[in-house]
Order: sequence, then C-alpha cells, then structure tokens
Amino acid sequence: MKVIAHRGASLEAPENTLSAFKKAQEYQVDLIELDVHLTKDLIPVVIHDPMVDLDPPRPIQEMTLREIQSIDVGISFSQKFAGEKIPTLKEVLELNETLMIEIKWNGLPFHHSVEPILQLVDKKHWIACLDLEVIKYVKKRGYKTIGVVESQSNLSPFIILSPEILALEQDLFSPSLISYLHSLGIEAWGWTVDDPIKALELKKMGLDGLITNNISGIKTCLSF
Repeated sequence: MKVIAHRGASLEAPENTLSAFKKAQEYQVDLIELDVHLTKDLIPVVIHDPMVDLDPPRPIQEMTLREIQSIDVGISFSQKFAGEKIPTLKEVLELNETLMIEIKWNGLPFHHSVEPILQLVDKKHWIACLDLEVIKYVKKRGYKTIGVVESQSNLSPFIILSPEILALEQDLFSPSLISYLHSLGIEAWGWTVDDPIKALELKKMGLDGLITNNISGIKTCLSF
C-alpha cells in the first residue's frame, strides 16, 4: 500500500513548506501531496487556502510572488521554523520527489489558470483536482490524473472519466466499491487517514494508497 504525505510531513513542520517536504522525504514516502494556487503574476505557489492569513486576509490571486514570499508561515507552527516561506512549485520540484499536485482551480480559463502549472511539471508527477473539467483537460494533455472525491454525489462522474486514481474521503469506501474501481482499472486512495486503526481497516478492504498527515504512525502500523 502506498503512503502519500499530505502537504508534506505536516505534523512535524509547517504544511506545504520546503521543511515539511524535506521531512517527508526522510520517511521515504511513495508520493508527496501538495496544493497549488497561482499568484497575480501567474506563478504557481504551494499553499492550500485561497486566502493568505493576513489582517485583513488577502486572496492569493491578488498578490504578487514577492508579496507572498514576504510572509512568514513558520513562526505560528514553532519558533524553530521562523522565517519559513510559501514555496513556489518550481522550488518544490527541485527536491526531485514524485508529487501529487492538487490544482486549486480559480475558475479562470485553463490557459491562464492551469497551463502555468503544467508548463513546469514533468509527466512523472500526478495531477489532482476536485473539479471534473480540470481533470478532463489535464488528462487530454497526457498527464497522469487523480480525481479527488468529497461526496458520493461526485463519484459517478469521476468514474465515467476514468482517471488512473480516485482519491476519496475515507468514509466513502466499502469493499464492493474498491473491487468495482479495481475492475475498471482505477486505483483507490483514501484521504485524510491519520488513525492507524482506520488505516488497517482500509488496507483489509483492498485500498491502494493512504494520504496522511501521520506518516510515522501509518507507516509503522502498515509494516505489521
């Protein structure tokens, strides 16, 4: 079973930072998951939320890279990480790790919102999104795709599209659903699985991968 580091080693370092990704590498995870937004100047940056936690909060798409990288995202996690910056996707790619890149689509036309990301990304990486149209577009471009499914109502449209992997919220799974996905040649991954007992339950069902914050705990329980 694959172990995918959710936003890096996010229990041990600020999520979606170079420190978190480097720590995840130490665990030799199968992939590192991260989230990507575009700045005002169309630079892909690695952060989950569309708003930056300032006073008042500001949308990422209205800020330049220079403005975004002036923000300290480490100090609130621990003094040890003071000075940690929001990284660009390019900086993370230089770590030479296989990535699950979740595109946080801003609703703009794909040539403005998706292409700046794809232009940086080697096809060894996986492109993920909650939005069906983004996955459809990326799949046509020849990239490996992961459909991210939050609810039962979103499942059937993604199955019809047939991405290589479907990443479902962990409570949506059943043994019959996993068997059905496998019969279609689709891998089943669960998110976000931090409880070792739940991880073992999903492993017995036949799940192929776990996206987790608790890398150490999950890898330990799966080793038995």
